[in-house]
Formats: sequence, C-alpha cells, structure tokens
Amino acid sequence: MHPKAVEAVAGLLTGPANASSPHRSGKNARDLLDNFRKRCAACLEVAPREILFTSGGTESNNLALQGSLKWLKRTRRWLYRDGYPHTLVSCIEHSSVEKTFGMIEEAGYRAAKLPVGSGGVLDMGAARAQLDARTALVSAMLGNNEFGAIQPIAELAEAAREAQRECIVHTDAVQCVGKIPVRPGELGVDLLSLSAHKFGGPPGVGLLWIGSRVGVDALFGGGKQQGGIRPGTENIPGIAGMTVALEEAVGSLAESAAGIAALRDELQAGILALDVGAVINAPDAPRLPHVLSVTFPSMRAETLMMLLDREGIRVSPGSACSTGNPNPSPALLALGLTEEQARCTLRFSFGAGNDSAQVEKTLEVLARIVRKPAGSRIR
Repeated sequence: MHPKAVEAVAGLLTGPANASSPHRSGKNARDLLDNFRKRCAACLEVAPREILFTSGGTESNNLALQGSLKWLKRTRRWLYRDGYPHTLVSCIEHSSVEKTFGMIEEAGYRAAKLPVGSGGVLDMGAARAQLDARTALVSAMLGNNEFGAIQPIAELAEAAREAQRECIVHTDAVQCVGKIPVRPGELGVDLLSLSAHKFGGPPGVGLLWIGSRVGVDALFGGGKQQGGIRPGTENIPGIAGMTVALEEAVGSLAESAAGIAALRDELQAGILALDVGAVINAPDAPRLPHVLSVTFPSMRAETLMMLLDREGIRVSPGSACSTGNPNPSPALLALGLTEEQARCTLRFSFGAGNDSAQVEKTLEVLARIVRKPAGSRIR
C-alpha cells in the first residue's frame, strides 16, 4: 500500500458512520463517499455518477458481465426474439472473467472465444469475423496479467459497434492503472473494472465504471446503497485508501512507469544473458511495464518459485487467483506454448518498492539455480 493510502484508511477506521443512516453522522459519511466518488471519477476523466464501488476486480467483473446481461434482458427484449444473443470473450482472460462466461454459457448463451496471435495480441481479423448483429456483449482485458500484452480495446470496441450498435463492451483494466493511461472515454468501452490493491490501495476494494449508455442490474438483494446495484454498507475506509492510491498512481504515472519498465528490461536482458534457453513471452507486443513472463524449458515453474522464495524473491507461475490449479494456464496455451512449456513459465512483476539491486540479486540466484546439473534439480 502507498503510505498515503495507509494514512487515509487508518484515519477513518474508527470514524465514519453508516452512510445510509439518517442522522448527521450518516450524512457526513455520505458526503465522504460523494467526495471519494468525485475524486475517482476525476482520475478516470468520467462522471461521478458512473462510479460504482465494489470489493475488487472479481466482483467488478461479475457485476459487469452478469449484471449487464440482466439489464439487457430486462430493457432490450427485442434482442431475444430469436433466442439468446451471442457473447464474446478473449481467450486470455483472468479467471474471474473466464469462469463468469462459463456461467453465462450454462445459462444458455453462446459464449465464443476471441483468439490471440502468437504475439499475445487479439487477432482483430478473427474478432471481426465473429462479431455480428446478434452480438450483445464483448469482454477483453486491457493488459494481460500473465504476460503483459496490451490489447487493442479501442479497435475492438469500434468493431463491435459496427456489427451491433447496441453491443456492450467490457474491459478488465485491473493490471493497468498506474502503469499505462486508463481513460474509458478513449477506449470506447461501456464497462471497466479496477482493483485498488494493484495500484497501491488496500485489498478488498475496487470499482466498476458504468458508462451512461448502458446499465447493470444487481446480482443479489439488499438495500438501496449505490442505486440498489451493489447493496450493502459501503467500506468507507477502504474506498478512502483506494481514492488516495488512485490519485497517486495517476499523478506519478509517467515517471513510475518508466522506472518500472527499466527494471523489467534489465531483468529480461540478464535472464537472456544466462544462456540457459529461457524464452521471453510476447516480447514484441506492446507490454505493460511491470510484467515479465519467462519460460525456463529445463525446470518446472513451481520448483523455480520455491527455490526463489527461499531467497526472499517472490514470483508466481501466473495469476494468484489460479494458485492450486493443476492445469496449465489457458492464457499461455493461447500464446502457442505447449502444456510442458506453460508449466515451466514464471511471471516476474514489479512495483514502486523494487530497485536495480533486487534485479541483480534475482539474476544471481537464478544463475545458481538454472545452471545446476539436471540431476541435482528438484522437480
């Protein structure tokens, strides 16, 4: 967490009342929420009324996808005259999107996959071929969380509207705030998901931007908080921390992104210099500055992760939300990696607390691990 976000959370842990309460303290809490909503909106260059506070990226994605289809069914029934409309999702999504589309498909919708090329970027020719007048919903992440490729979301949104002017377009931008500019208006999307812990805010809080062109219906019953779309008492301390972190991330974007990209490139060059057959994934794609995906063909990712962890170096085979899943990453398989290659792939990621000395240490440890004789490696 950013130090200023920590201060913002701590300052409200014992302070605000329930924002739905009718007394003066409740009004003060509502005023706080209104202030935080305006500040978050200013960072994204959107209207405050379009900001919905959530518990994080997973909830934002579920609300965006399931909630928008509920709204569409309730308000645009003409789309349902010939059966359920089509939905499209990219093949490299986070599990919170991928599994939600699985639920959508079980409910009777057609949920087709948008492919990526070997470079990790959406194949727009294939996407246009799948878009048609019955396409009701399209979702593709802005920046991939495993190998960092930035996707052509604005082009996809334009193509979707050309095929069906009422089509709803959603993007999961969780990995992107503070790393690249994130402005819904420039992307041309209708729904955009964020999670505070990815840009220095507290865990367990996020937001969903809902453009004025579309709506989202609630997924569960409750009170009238946030227009009834997301009922439940608002997490004011968490929202305060997210707001401050978002302002800091957006305000320091150019400088912080350049510094983090330099660390990524330093580590990438050092790994290739080890001359152990390591392969950088999606190296030619426009990439998020803080994500580096590397396949070490001689060692399983879990083994490397464990050995690096012993040295105080924290890496992961992929998304934290997929931990414990024995199957190889669908996103890596979509890149064209074999199952064995996918199981030998590590993700290195960077933040404001990292420096060149840590990169040097990582390279030193990697050199000791990956250069050991094959028989001495733990598998």
